[in-house]
Amino acid sequence: MLNKLLYLLIILSSVFFSCKKNIQGCTDALACNYNAEANTDDSSCELPLANYDCENTCINDADADGVCDESEIEGCTDSLACNYSMLATESDSSCEFAMTYYDCEGACLNDIDNDGSCDENEVMGCVDSLACNYSSLATESDESCEYVIEFFNCEGECINDDDNDNVCNELEIEGCTSSGACNYFSLATDDDGTCEFPETFYNCEGVCLNDQDNDGLCDEFEVAGCMSSNACNFDALATDDDASCIFALDYYNCLGNCINDADADGVCNENEVPGCTDGSACNYSVEATEENNSCSYPEPNYNCNGEELVQVGDFAYGGVVFYVDETGEHGLVCAPSNLITVEGWSQFQWMDISVSGNQYIQLNGTTSTLIGAGASNSSIIISSQAIGADAASMSSLLDINGYDDWYLPSLAELWEINYHRELVASVAIENGGAQLDYGFYWSSSEVNLTDAWCVNFVDIEQAPQGSFELSRGKMNGYLVRPIRSF
Repeated sequence: MLNKLLYLLIILSSVFFSCKKNIQGCTDALACNYNAEANTDDSSCELPLANYDCENTCINDADADGVCDESEIEGCTDSLACNYSMLATESDSSCEFAMTYYDCEGACLNDIDNDGSCDENEVMGCVDSLACNYSSLATESDESCEYVIEFFNCEGECINDDDNDNVCNELEIEGCTSSGACNYFSLATDDDGTCEFPETFYNCEGVCLNDQDNDGLCDEFEVAGCMSSNACNFDALATDDDASCIFALDYYNCLGNCINDADADGVCNENEVPGCTDGSACNYSVEATEENNSCSYPEPNYNCNGEELVQVGDFAYGGVVFYVDETGEHGLVCAPSNLITVEGWSQFQWMDISVSGNQYIQLNGTTSTLIGAGASNSSIIISSQAIGADAASMSSLLDINGYDDWYLPSLAELWEINYHRELVASVAIENGGAQLDYGFYWSSSEVNLTDAWCVNFVDIEQAPQGSFELSRGKMNGYLVRPIRSF
């Protein structure tokens, strides 16, 4: 039964295949033109090249250079390299290049003189090993070689120089080398001890080197002095008169003593001038050397003109005398009262600061603190600003008891008033004036740009230390006691 079934299956299969259509084509599934429907291979299969796909693209190309990894050839790919390989597709860093200025055979690209040293590497210099400036690095001579001079080495030093005078033994010339010698030989380089010198102060001919007066005696041997035998300082050894002779004055000897002086007063009899020799006498004679008892003197408290002499405390010359000089004829007086305006102002600034900047005028040290300086100080102050409402200006405008030349006292003059202030105040009051108030009084003496000197008149009972001077700002208002001189 089984055999019958098998036989029937074979019969049916034969019928089926005998009835199927015949399709020719490439039946190779690996071929680029594989036909899946073909049942009869017609030898038309087209297979891709090894390592390529059907689009002719490398299956493996890691560096994407179009050469399949399986076909890569390693080698030097730089056409400038000496070992460049035309077949290489992949650089293996094996390229070898010629050295700069050389070809791949090691020959210079440029070598004009064919000495094997490339022109670019040539070192110019002296190539002669015997020359002083030979350079072992030089490859090309530049004609610069320098050679030793006979008897010298390359340092310019003598090969032989026994006396170390920088003259080679072979070139030495013996002779006298001292330029001051009479037989000096200018060409000699080695002194042979033959020098001959003239005597001191003489030349080689035996003539004086210096003889200004041509007396045959060298100046160095001259003895200067007075050659006049009647002079006080005559020098018997002198050979050259130096105009130093000193002669005694008429009537005197060389010791300065009178030859004739009967009264031994140091004035020679021939020079005596009789007259009054007392300087305090009215007829004193400055020429008189011999007192003849002719002196005449003024009456007490009068001068030689018969004028009564003033004293400190007198009321004269417009005010109270507070200072008299040693002659008794000149001095200073202060006004009977302090300076006061018609409006009643009694305090005054040192500079008139109503004019902008006046308090900053500096008189550059031209004012003085001394007695006798008040008038010039005041004139300087007024000149620096013109007449103003200041202490010096207002003092200059006064007219008291017929006198109109009042001024601001200097520091020392102000102190003189202070020393005699009780007497001055008493006399001033007796003559219609006023006492000296306690407080600061201006002087005309400047301290600096901003300050001037003043004196504080204090009450002794209130301030035992007494009055004192002080540097105060020029813009301050203080008391003023004008003065004048006679």
